This record gives sequence, structure tokens and C-alpha cells, in this order.
Amino acid sequence: MRRPLLFVLAAVTATGTMLPALAQAAEPERERVPVAISISPGTDHQRYGIGQLVTLRFSEVVKDRKAAEDAITVSSDKPLTRGAWGWIDDTTAIYRPRKFWPGNADIRFDIDLAGVVLARTDNQEFVGNDKSDRTFVLRTDRSFVLEIKDSKHRLYVRRDGRVVKSFPVSLGKAGWRTRSGIKILTGEKYARLRMTGYDPGADERWDVIAPYSIRLTPTGEFIHGAPWANNRMGLWNGSHGCTNMFVADAKWLFKRVVAGDPVVTKGTGRPMEVTNGTPGSYWNYSWKQWQKMSGTYGGTAVRAASLPPATIDAGP
Repeated sequence: MRRPLLFVLAAVTATGTMLPALAQAAEPERERVPVAISISPGTDHQRYGIGQLVTLRFSEVVKDRKAAEDAITVSSDKPLTRGAWGWIDDTTAIYRPRKFWPGNADIRFDIDLAGVVLARTDNQEFVGNDKSDRTFVLRTDRSFVLEIKDSKHRLYVRRDGRVVKSFPVSLGKAGWRTRSGIKILTGEKYARLRMTGYDPGADERWDVIAPYSIRLTPTGEFIHGAPWANNRMGLWNGSHGCTNMFVADAKWLFKRVVAGDPVVTKGTGRPMEVTNGTPGSYWNYSWKQWQKMSGTYGGTAVRAASLPPATIDAGP
């Protein structure tokens, strides 16, 4: 065991008597451990929808979250709403603005973490490595938001704030309600997707080909064409959680959506889980809840639950 060095301070009185020495422990020497970071989404040459979130992952546990956040500056060529980092575990921070990003914008993350102390133990000091300083630019595409209203059985497309399309839809029936809340597209979509499943309560099985399928959640929600459901489009719900559309309407969407586009569903009575489709599902935290997950704003971080691997099995 390493013994701490001691600096001994002594004083002499006028009579020459030595006063008791005062000992002060020196700061122990610590091994410096470099911490690497990675940033997603991938390449900064791609343009994303206005709901895309930025994730920062550290190779070691971060204890001083405020120091990490203070070393990063977020700016843009367009006005931004207030934003905050949210720590979903000890090594992962996600940046989320209070409202969606502006469309056709460059959001710049200037990261100056090299040499920043992120954690200390008795024997080690964890600091950002020499490659931690970098600039990451998230480039947004046009503002393209899908709004689904259960009470109207319709999907509205808002481009740059203006409704440009309105489509009839059919959502999830009782026992299979579609989730209400914010879902962010990952870019996963299929021109033809085979969907299989079983409803034990109704003793109902399905095995269908769903054209122009756009994944909404890892748990199996899609927007897709449903030619078997034409009689209920815009009238009543009968799906197993997916958003059913006429095939031609689904194809129109399929050709235009990009990763990061938001889908906002309202009025189904079933809330969207905050961990169902990370990182986009984190939009379903209230702004107050999200701030509490930040090292800058204080509060206790909320640890996200692990998700099972994504599956193609889904309810049509």
C-alpha cells in the first residue's frame, strides 16, 4: 500500500521551545487513464429529420457529469430552443433540445474533452484522451412531421410547419392499442415485409405481406399499407397496433421519410414508453424530467432499461 507523503510544519517559540508539528497529507499521485468517446448518429454528411438526437458514449464511467457537459458547446446557424444532456447510464449521455430542431440547419457540437477529469479513484484519474477534442455537425433536413389523430382516424403530414397531406388510417383495436406519444424514425423500412403473429385471447393468427412498411418501434409498430383493411380506413380501428394505410398512401410516405423524422400519435389512451426505440423515444420524457437527468441541472439520473433485440414479427 502506498503511503502518502507528509509535509511537516513546525514553529519555534521565543524561548526556543518547539511547538507540536502539524502534518498535512499531500495529494496522492494517480495513474492517468485515457477515456475515449464516440458520437452517433454516424456520418455528418447525411441529413436527418428534426427529431434526431445526438448520443455521446464514453469508454469509462463518468462521475463528474457536469465537467463533461461544460466541455461541450452546442450552436447552430439557426435559432435553437434550450437543450440539455440526459445521462441514461454512467457512460452514455444524449443531447435533447426542448423542442424539435429547426429544419435545414447545421447543429454544431464543439467538444473539448481532452484532459478533462471525468472521474477519480484513490489510485486513478480518468481524463478525456488526446482524440476527444473534435467538432461534430448534425445536419437536419426539411421539417417533416407525421401527426396521427386517433379521434379523426387520420395522418397529417406537416412540411415546414404546413399541412401538405392528410391520409385516412386505421390504428390498433382494443387490446392492441397503438401507442400515443413521440416516435422517431430510424430509417428502417421495407418495400415488402412479411408479418406474422398470434393473438391468444382471440385465437387469431396472421401471416400477411405488408407493403411499404416503415418501422416505428422495436416492439413491432409500423406504418404500412394494408390492402386487407381498406374497408376501415378513416373509419374505425382494427389493427394489432400498427398504423394501417391505403397502399398508395403508404408508398407516398415511404418515398419521402428519412431517419430522424418525428411521428406524433395522439388520443389512443396508451402511452409511449420512454425506452421503446431509443434514443428517439426519450422525447417522451417531460422537459422537467429530462433536466433532472442532466449533470448541469442536477437531480438523479434515470437508468434506461435494456431492450430486447429488434424483431420483424409484428401485428399488422
